[in-house]
Amino acid sequence: MSTHKSSKKVKIIEAALKVVAHEGLHKLTYDYLVKVTGVSKGGILYHFPSREALLAELIRHSQHTYLELYRANIKDQAPRPGRTILACLRATMADPTVQDAKAYGALSAIIAEYPQLVSAYSEGYKLLYEHLTEDGGNLGRQWAILAAMDGLWLEDTHKLYGLKPRDHKAIYAHLLHEAEQIYEDAMAA
Repeated sequence: MSTHKSSKKVKIIEAALKVVAHEGLHKLTYDYLVKVTGVSKGGILYHFPSREALLAELIRHSQHTYLELYRANIKDQAPRPGRTILACLRATMADPTVQDAKAYGALSAIIAEYPQLVSAYSEGYKLLYEHLTEDGGNLGRQWAILAAMDGLWLEDTHKLYGLKPRDHKAIYAHLLHEAEQIYEDAMAA
């Protein structure tokens, strides 16, 4: 029974993220979710008693997806400079939410409307900070790469600069090269 409930909950979360990403936050209503998921309004309310609870869960769900990919990339690696940044870059490029810029933009829209939900991201950033500190090395250089990754995310979601795909790939490749260089320098030391 609990598996059925959890699969319903995931179905609601995934549908809600698609609605916000492709139709806008204003379209995300319980009635619309009933229509697109086939789950009763009572079933949706059981899992998400308020709109804010649903939106907070969308953010937590996407953060959890990213952190799982990050952890898979960092597991079994001893702390050393570059380790965290490499894992972040690899997780970012493997995250399906990140690959769907509209979905990631939807998360940005949620936070813009509900700034109190930004704390749902704090788990991930705290973990990255902890790992960067453990890794040692030039934290400024590593944080600069992390900030550049966030800049690419903003570009993907909001088209601030209008980067062409080839330029995006070139920037990502450069960031990956920088992170690998930090890692290799640490191994050689």
